Amino acid sequence: NKDGSNISENSLYFEETKKSLTTRVKRLRTTSAWAEDPAPRTRHLVTNIIIENGSADDSLSVRNSFLFLRSRAGDAGIEQLCGERLDVLRKVNNQWQIASRKIIPDQAVLGVMNLSMFL
Repeated sequence: NKDGSNISENSLYFEETKKSLTTRVKRLRTTSAWAEDPAPRTRHLVTNIIIENGSADDSLSVRNSFLFLRSRAGDAGIEQLCGERLDVLRKVNNQWQIASRKIIPDQAVLGVMNLSMFL
């Protein structure tokens, strides 16, 4: 592919906006987020962080690997997602902020109950 990833051009993707992320966070604080009550225990691991290019003054392209683990009350199993994140960071008001994030899971079929987590 043009960006150097091994994603098929026919892959499905889920694109979020600031508005959809804000809506998801607000929903977690309501009773309609039944899958999150009680709140699951989660662990986010980020490793192999590589700054690929950019200007240290205003933007950076960062590639990293992630492992997400989640366990729920009363459930003996642990759900996991792993893969790669491609982030673009921009400096805004002297603070680094995520301008965009692409997540490429290693799994061809996601074995999680829902995608309520933030990767």
